[in-house]
Amino acid sequence: MNKDEILKIARTQKLDEGRKYINDFALGAVGAFAFIAISLMIVYKNIINESYGDLLSLLIGMVGAFCYGKFVLTSKKHWFILFVIFLTGACAVFIELPGL
Repeated sequence: MNKDEILKIARTQKLDEGRKYINDFALGAVGAFAFIAISLMIVYKNIINESYGDLLSLLIGMVGAFCYGKFVLTSKKHWFILFVIFLTGACAVFIELPGL
């Protein structure tokens, strides 16, 4: 393929790889920061012997929100199924395990 054919295909698909890369990087950076921050808070609450079930349910809920976002973007059923599983898990941890 020559350069003109590649550009024509990219225009018809309306792909902007730079924007996709930036969005993926930003999502990964925010997710990593949130995961590290909540993990540190869970460790801290465990050290001082307080309940950390609310933070654990927040972490599980964040993963569920990520899965729902992927479902909205891709419309694939397995992302929605994962979203429901994680949402149910977050509710179960928050309601059933307050002494965790």
